[in-house]
Amino acid sequence: MKMLGKIIKFLLPYGIVEVNRRLEELRRIGVTIKPWQWHKSGRFLQSSISSGLYMLPTRLAPELKYIVDVGANVGSWTLMALDCTKPLKVMAFEPEPENFAKLQLNTKKFTNVEIHNVVVGDRKGTIRLNITRDATAASVLEPEAKMKDYIEDNWRVNDKKDCPMDTLDNLVAGLPEISFLKIDVQGFEKQVLAGAANTLEKTKFLLIELNYFSQYVGGSEFNEVHDILTKKHNFQLCNLAPPLLINRRAIMSDGLYVNPRLVRL
Repeated sequence: MKMLGKIIKFLLPYGIVEVNRRLEELRRIGVTIKPWQWHKSGRFLQSSISSGLYMLPTRLAPELKYIVDVGANVGSWTLMALDCTKPLKVMAFEPEPENFAKLQLNTKKFTNVEIHNVVVGDRKGTIRLNITRDATAASVLEPEAKMKDYIEDNWRVNDKKDCPMDTLDNLVAGLPEISFLKIDVQGFEKQVLAGAANTLEKTKFLLIELNYFSQYVGGSEFNEVHDILTKKHNFQLCNLAPPLLINRRAIMSDGLYVNPRLVRL
């Protein structure tokens, strides 16, 4: 049978074999596409990988009904998540004004997406946002000087703006559950988690950036975030993405955590 499989794979056009491989991987995480969408299988598979949803346990993607995107930037992650899931509602939060304008444009056709121009943190009030040359690096925290060795001037602060801030507990209080929570806040993870105790109680899966060293002054590191989630909130580390490498050094990984009180694996 193994030899027959090798012969069939050799004889069939590579494209058919590759499409079948993609479809099988999508089925593994529970993503189904229409027969006439087979030519988009590569896009859907890439969306599952880039969004981190591929790390989910088998066939759980269809169960993600309420998705929250903290640090949505221009909406790239939200759009990839919508490629792979059919949620009842997505709530996305982005404080940087220009990013938020693009987020509005990119998500305007989705009636199930609700967006908010706000910093998510540990209290309700106002806070100053550092807007960097590379808008994806904007943060409440100042970039560490040493980061110039890795990314040159991309994280240079070009502007500062006062932005409204609120806690995740306040912002998502109306949701019955959080099926999937994504947090990407450029070193501000500890503060987001500090304002999310009630939210975490009803969160099934959490995807969060884990930094191998502090990239911002006072920024969160892997062990700090891991301890908060596992020791204080009793989450379990479910999966870990390959690290992002810059100049051959591991900078960060996305960690997928699961709430064992809500999900049985």
